[in-house]
Amino acid sequence: MVSAEHGVFFFRDDCWFYRDLGSTNGSWLADAAIAPGRAVELGAGAVLYLGERTREHEWVLVDDTPPMARAIALGASKRVDARGSYIELESGDHRVVVFFSRDQRTWLLETDDCTAPVADQSVIQVGSTSYVLELPWVAELPEETNEAGASTARDVSQASFDFTVSANEEQVFLTLSDGEEATEVPPRSHHYLLLHLARQRLADRAAAVTTSEAGWLDVGEVARALRVSRQKLNLDISRARRQLADLGFDNAVSLVERRPQAKQLRLGGCEWCVTTGS
Repeated sequence: MVSAEHGVFFFRDDCWFYRDLGSTNGSWLADAAIAPGRAVELGAGAVLYLGERTREHEWVLVDDTPPMARAIALGASKRVDARGSYIELESGDHRVVVFFSRDQRTWLLETDDCTAPVADQSVIQVGSTSYVLELPWVAELPEETNEAGASTARDVSQASFDFTVSANEEQVFLTLSDGEEATEVPPRSHHYLLLHLARQRLADRAAAVTTSEAGWLDVGEVARALRVSRQKLNLDISRARRQLADLGFDNAVSLVERRPQAKQLRLGGCEWCVTTGS
């Protein structure tokens, strides 16, 4: 009773819609037949019939929230939802980040060794766990707006970082500013990593190094300077990104940029401010 290509569901203007694709036996929204090619708006609890109006062909929309990127572990009841526009996956000592690149308008997979495009329904291996990715189309990504229609998303790459450092550098306090709003970030040990990267970026800027080349450091040199293992360094990067995502910042993956083939990293963004004091 249901055609091979019967109808399509899509998300637009903060709402789900259904369109019948000229099916042989038709579609219904509750008691009303849906004309072929016509899009009907759906809300939670909407009842659709595909092929015929019988209980066997009844479908109910149980969740009308916007599409969300996520990863589902194969063979296990584990689901990892995106934080803003990125997903962090870990298994043992292995960590992988899947994030949306606004510049390239695509989803990317980042590991310690490479960064590469990744598609919806791709299966990736993280340690001993396999995940299938559910990645919404670019046009479906929700964006928070205020009543005037302006975006309310707080983008890490557009924020300035103000570090206050104790005399012995045992304490690092961090404040993020974007426009009129300033956020005091709860102190964490990984803030010293961000400070180390920020200092290099500022030093290169003072030396008139081009923006594209400013701030890059060898991963091994950073680990040695901070007296941590590369494993601990990767963990701190993950924790730093996660902390800002939990504070409501979008594009948190851009906090630390990587050049996997060159084994380099740097603090992301364009303008960074470092203040030292007691």
